[in-house]
Amino acid sequence: MAEEFVMLIASQANGEPFDKPHWLVNYDPDAHAPGQQYPTGMVETSPDVQKAMRFKSHPEAWKLWNTQSRTVPLRPDGRPNKPLTAFTVSIVPMSQVKTTDKGDVWDA
Repeated sequence: MAEEFVMLIASQANGEPFDKPHWLVNYDPDAHAPGQQYPTGMVETSPDVQKAMRFKSHPEAWKLWNTQSRTVPLRPDGRPNKPLTAFTVSIVPMSQVKTTDKGDVWDA
């Protein structure tokens, strides 16, 4: 069976690290939060890697991370609206994920 990959959200959009792992479960680049000027996306995470989205390859995960909103492709500053790129992420082979008391962590 081919190696599967998962995406670890390593830090919050403001750069602050999380106190436990946040594995990407779901992502919608077109979600529009109330009060926001343009779609800022919706990210759902879990400390349980078994709930994480699976990717067949590193490039497949990278493509999702780089997905631009279809409903509002540009931000007000004219740059591409790619909400997930606000986060620092690591694309991790499942074989490198280990379970600890802090959750499922990347054993790089």
